[in-house]
Amino acid sequence: LRAQFGPKRPWRTEIKAQKLSILPNGRIPGVSNADIQIKADSQAASLTLTGSDFVLNAPISFRKPIHVEMIALNAALWPAPTGWAQGYSAEVTDVVLNAPGYDATAFLSIEKNAGELPQFFVTLDVSRGDIAYAGQFWAIDKMPPKVVAWLDTALVRGQTGRARAV
Repeated sequence: LRAQFGPKRPWRTEIKAQKLSILPNGRIPGVSNADIQIKADSQAASLTLTGSDFVLNAPISFRKPIHVEMIALNAALWPAPTGWAQGYSAEVTDVVLNAPGYDATAFLSIEKNAGELPQFFVTLDVSRGDIAYAGQFWAIDKMPPKVVAWLDTALVRGQTGRARAV
């Protein structure tokens, strides 16, 4: 942890952690084997996350932990031109996921202006996918149980060559 602040200097901080593991707590997911670097000041924040044998544990949303052989991503958060109180923007870029059943890349953008609902833009590209792994991503806290049950019986095996979700 490095921090810099003072009466004549704007504050800045940098946090680095290797092999970080955090247990899930309520709606907040847990992670294992994450290498992170966070840099922040009054104008913006950035996050770089990498990891091998990475695990995302979100028991409220997913039936079991999601294991990823390799993950990498960059994220940034900054205020609206008129300041944090008026809104913010965030992007998660350069997302790469390599796992036993799939390889994927993704991009996420969020814009939130004061008094408005956030606007989301998400792109997910799957270059290789084994349908047998799809069930681990059913959002069980958002999807009706009958839909989850139907998907479990309908999507049992197969391969995707290339897929894109926007």
